[in-house]
Amino acid sequence: MYGGNSPSFSLIVEIDPMSRRLIFTALTLAALTAPLTPALAQSAGAPDKKKEAMQGAKDGKMDGKMDGKMDDKMGDKMSDGEGLTAAFRGAGSYPASGSYALATAQGGLSLTTSKDYSHDAKAPDVYVVLSKGTKVAAGSSLYLGKVKSPKGSQAFVIPAGARTAGYDTVVLWCKKFSLLVGSAPLNAAALAKLSGGAAHDAAHDATHDATIEAAARR
Repeated sequence: MYGGNSPSFSLIVEIDPMSRRLIFTALTLAALTAPLTPALAQSAGAPDKKKEAMQGAKDGKMDGKMDGKMDDKMGDKMSDGEGLTAAFRGAGSYPASGSYALATAQGGLSLTTSKDYSHDAKAPDVYVVLSKGTKVAAGSSLYLGKVKSPKGSQAFVIPAGARTAGYDTVVLWCKKFSLLVGSAPLNAAALAKLSGGAAHDAAHDATHDATIEAAARR
């Protein structure tokens, strides 16, 4: 039996210096890295806005180049026939529809109406005429020929060497009654360019034929 108060005990653990240093280092690292962990996680998960912006700009530039190339190709494709075709419109109570197209033909030019071309069948004696404006005047307008049918595709020859400067309208003209049946715009610059090409082709063909004929005589 023990008398008096119960004795108190103190537990003293002896830790060698090396172990104490390792524990201190571990606790210090834990204290330093704990606050940074959420920020690092957020940074790792968040997209790089600067990188995305640069990539978007690069993609936009590439798309712009591709669009530009496509636009250029389409522009070239359209410019090949620019001014060489136009649609007819009726005049007054006379309906007219369809279109025409200009092309080179045998050293000259041709004007051909489209398959869906039509004009009022009640209008007689209709001619295709090149004119300045819709008023046809004798001596100043160029008659290409009489329309054989009020519907469908028909070809009219613009004679080689014909003076077409100043004409700006293809007129559907009722010669019998001096009446406007319909008209379509004419691109004078495109016609002149096409005429120049036709003249060049005709000169080339004439030279070629002369060369063959001279060779045949030898």
